[in-house]
Formats: sequence, C-alpha cells, structure tokens
Amino acid sequence: MVQRQKLLLGASVRRLGSVPTGPSTTKTAKRIPKAALHQSSTTPKQYYRAYSQLHRSGQLKACASALRRVYDRVEATSALKRRAGDRLALLLCQDPSLRQPNELQRLLVEGGYAVRLSDAVLRYPLDAPKTSIQKQSDRPPAGTAHAVDDALPLPMLRKLQVAFGADSTFWKGHTYRCGASPFFSYVHRLDEPPRCSLDRVIKRLQKHAAEAFPLVKAATRAEWWAHCRPHHTGHQLHFDSDDEGRGGVRHPIASCVLYLSGGVGGPTLITEQHAASRPPRLAAAGWAVHPHENRAVIFNGSLLHAVIPGRGSPTADDETGGRGALKRRVSLMVAFWSSIRERPGEVPASARPFPYEAASSPANDFGDGGGILSARNSWPRLFDWPPGEDEGGEGGLLHRSNAASTTSTSKPASNAFWRVEPIWEPVSKHGDVKLPMSMPAYEQCFQGF
Repeated sequence: MVQRQKLLLGASVRRLGSVPTGPSTTKTAKRIPKAALHQSSTTPKQYYRAYSQLHRSGQLKACASALRRVYDRVEATSALKRRAGDRLALLLCQDPSLRQPNELQRLLVEGGYAVRLSDAVLRYPLDAPKTSIQKQSDRPPAGTAHAVDDALPLPMLRKLQVAFGADSTFWKGHTYRCGASPFFSYVHRLDEPPRCSLDRVIKRLQKHAAEAFPLVKAATRAEWWAHCRPHHTGHQLHFDSDDEGRGGVRHPIASCVLYLSGGVGGPTLITEQHAASRPPRLAAAGWAVHPHENRAVIFNGSLLHAVIPGRGSPTADDETGGRGALKRRVSLMVAFWSSIRERPGEVPASARPFPYEAASSPANDFGDGGGILSARNSWPRLFDWPPGEDEGGEGGLLHRSNAASTTSTSKPASNAFWRVEPIWEPVSKHGDVKLPMSMPAYEQCFQGF
C-alpha cells in the first residue's frame, strides 16, 4: 500500500493524542456555562469532553482551565493525563497569555520531552510576510518547494469543493474521522488518456508540478488522498513514502497539496530535512505557507513536512470549509511517482485502483437509507462531470459566455512562503541542550498534535 509514512525521522508510525474529529462530528458548538467548570462533582473525563467542545467554539481560556483540572486530578500514569498535558502545552505554546508561571516548562519536563517545536513554528504569523519585506534568501531554493495560485479553473475548483465538501458522501463512504481513520488513497495512471474528471484535475496539477520539478513530467502514476480538518487540528511531521517504508523507503518525485478552502487551519510546514540525511539530525529550518483557496503547493517528495494546528479562530466562510465551529481545512494531496504498485481491495486503504466503473455507473440501492454502503458505492460519481464543464461549458456551473472570466490564470506564488527558523527548541530548564542536536528518541520530541 502506498502510504504517507507518518514518521519523525524514521520512528515507528504513531500519533500523539490525535483528536478524533471529522466532518460530521459536531453540528453545533454550544457555549458551556463557566460555572460547570468549577463544580466539585465534575469528573476529569467530563472536563476533557468540555475542553473538546470549548476548543471548537474558540473559548481558549476556558479550555486551558478545563485541561488543568484534568491534568491535576488524574494519576501520573494515566493516558488521559498525558493527552491533557500535551493539549495544554500546545495551547500555552500558541498563546502565551494563557500561561501561568513556569507552567509550560513543568508540563514538558514532566512529559519527558527533550525538545519541542519552536515558537516560530507553533506561533506562526497569522498573515504571510509582505512581498516588499521578503528577502530572496527567505524563499525555498529550487528543487525544494513551489506554490501556484489560481491553480485550477474556477468551475473545476467548484466541482472539487462539492465533491470534498464537509457533508460530502466521500467522507461517509470512507468512514473518515480526522486523526482516527486509517489512511486511504487511490492511484491513477498518467501514461494514458484521462478516464474521468479527476484524471483531468491531476493532469493540470502535474503540469504545475513539472514547472518546478521536471522529473514529474515523466511520472507514470499519481496517488491522491484528501483531508477535512477542524481548524485546531494538525498533522505531525512525516515523510510521504511507499507502503510506510516496508521493504525499503521510497518517496514520490514530488508531492502536491491543493487547498480547497482558505482561512481555516494552520500552515503547511516543509522542512529542509531529507529522509536520507546523514548523519540524522533534527531539522534546523524550513518554510511555511498558509492554506489559500485554489493554491497548489508542490514540494520535494523526500522532505519532512507537517500541518500546523490553527491558531485563534478561522476566518473563512465558504461552501467547502463550512461555517462557525464547523469550518474545515479541506485539501487534496497528490503524489507523483515514477512507478508504484496498485493494491486492489474491498475496503478503503492505501494505493487502491480508482473505481472508474463506479464513477460512471448508475446508483445502486443498498437499502441502508443512504448509509455507509450507499455512500461507498456513490462517491466515485462525484468525479464524473463532462470535460466541457471544467471551464464552465454548457450544462456546467457557468455558461460558456462567462467562461473567459472564470478560466484559471494560474501564477507562481513563491512570495507566499516564509522561512521558519528554528524548527525545534530545547526543553531543558538548565539550558544544557544545544541545537542542532543528533536525533533524540521520538517520545522526546514534543509536537503537541
């Protein structure tokens, strides 16, 4: 199976306390009375559930209060204490105004951490640096990362926003829950004519990728997957790899992220660290870029990268990201490979062949009232619109007379990046840990998400 290897420099697959939230987890974000957080009868688990709800509604001060009560009331060996400590430490890293004296240091030391993601990473600027103050040396060097704005024609983008919208059958058909679902992806051939609309999308992204990574032009396969993340949810540092590195580590030529929503979630972080770096050391620097609707970010497939949890509150209201507490950071990822083995199977998993027959077949009634079986059968049809609708043709979202104004005029967006340095900071309260340092144990690296 072709899978993104969720590794921190070769460590085993692991998530540090991912919050299992998905597109349909919560329909409303009710405000919890503050008095409820101070009742002596409230249990640690109730406080933790309150934290999750408060977080979705942006009540960060109350979040910190709820997490402190969990952390202080449960045993040191409790998994709940570990989760609460990590969540609280992340809140304090991203918003110093919530900190109590020496609190962050104490949480990280008691958690056994030697290093943590730096303030430059977790407290990223909410607005990208202005072009006028950027230096050429702050931009990613050639062969590292590249960005394109207005990557797709607007009608094609709108089709994808419907297909991957927060309430789409795509997510139900894969029983998707952000941070909890097993990884799944689909493989398409690039050496044959397009067979569905998603093939045409991938071809356009391949063209953008080849401008920065010429070897992508000769790629024979593309593997894609998608995510629909709540604003405060991130994705730990990892490498994209084939079959999680089993049988030898292989990386794609390049990977591409297409943002289908904007103003929701944190930036993508791409570090300078390669999987084959010798001797292995923690990344010293990298580059970040904010999610912006219809922006494509392409980067070297062997680089360590992550999604940073969103700070504050999301700013966008759109059909894909949702509204209020339901807003989502929606993205489509495509990895370009010189060769890759497809792995057929009945249930969603990595490197499945794309179900072309289901995409063009009529709906089947599974008698489950529009449940998972029906969704699993119907979602491929989301990618079966006619070629003439890619740019607003007859029968599409826009009439032909309007097509000229909606055709993508893609343009490089290298100024969207800013340099991030350092990536890591030492935790030692005595300051006796110096960076850069050789590779610490995975459990000693605090990412907080």
